[in-house]
Amino acid sequence: MSKDTYISTNVSGKLNDKTRTKIKETLEHWGNKKIIVTVTPTEIKIKKLYGNRSLPQNAYLHFAFGILTDGLNDLGNEFTMLQVKEMVKVKFLLTDIVDESTGEVIGQYVKRTRDLDKLEMVDFVDKFIAYSKDMFNITIPLPNQAIELELTEQK
Repeated sequence: MSKDTYISTNVSGKLNDKTRTKIKETLEHWGNKKIIVTVTPTEIKIKKLYGNRSLPQNAYLHFAFGILTDGLNDLGNEFTMLQVKEMVKVKFLLTDIVDESTGEVIGQYVKRTRDLDKLEMVDFVDKFIAYSKDMFNITIPLPNQAIELELTEQK
């Protein structure tokens, strides 16, 4: 089962037997784990609660932003690391603001990296690495590769 489970309700917001069974199975799957349940008129979202992103993840992220900043500036730009960070956040962390009573998207905001849980951070970094390579041909080493490079340079 994935980290998020979406269960659609019918238009009236009432649960049928199939939906009740799906909710029960999902809750049994997560067992004693902490979860977040979000209910709107059209769906129920059940998500496992993971801890916030770790300090090593945050350190790696800033290391990666530095590599992308340097690579973009080597192409003739004059970006700061903050500008590059905001550019990548807008690309991958733009989040809809939904009117819970209607399900209508009424706006958007950029989620802060400090608000990401560990799995969301992994997903963000994976997309960021692929984007850097695909869009700009800038290779950002994976976290374990970055550590190996730092150790090699210190010798």
